[in-house]
Amino acid sequence: HPNDNFRLMYPELWKKHYGEDVPEYVLTKLNDELKEKVAQAVKRGPGRPKGSKNKKTLEREQAEAAAKKQEEKRGPGRPKGSKNKATLEREQAEAAAKKQEEKRGPGRPKGSKNKKTLEREQAEAAAKKQEEKRGPRSESPRWNQGYPREA
Repeated sequence: HPNDNFRLMYPELWKKHYGEDVPEYVLTKLNDELKEKVAQAVKRGPGRPKGSKNKKTLEREQAEAAAKKQEEKRGPGRPKGSKNKATLEREQAEAAAKKQEEKRGPGRPKGSKNKKTLEREQAEAAAKKQEEKRGPRSESPRWNQGYPREA
């Protein structure tokens, strides 16, 4: 009974309020029941009580909750550094193309030539161009001058 604590702590006030006509055996019986209830409440079985957690677990959960609250708060506008989906895809494609360009297999790339070969081909192309500019030799007016024609 909740008044038993009051009775034990302040016996004078108890007697003033309730008087001394309450038999002592009733008070003793109430006091014994109270002691049993307190003893049952204090007794525990082996192991950790259900739902209890380690101190570190509680701290981690509090930190996660605080981080989650910070993540939820956002100001107006786009977050710094965020990009459109199309921009991200384009940048990924460019990065992949750049990687492929950088990679080279062993040996000379197909179609590449020595410097001397390139110079020789340019000279041949220039000579061919000049020849085309002059026209074929047989049509030249001075080609057969002074020589008899072959029949």
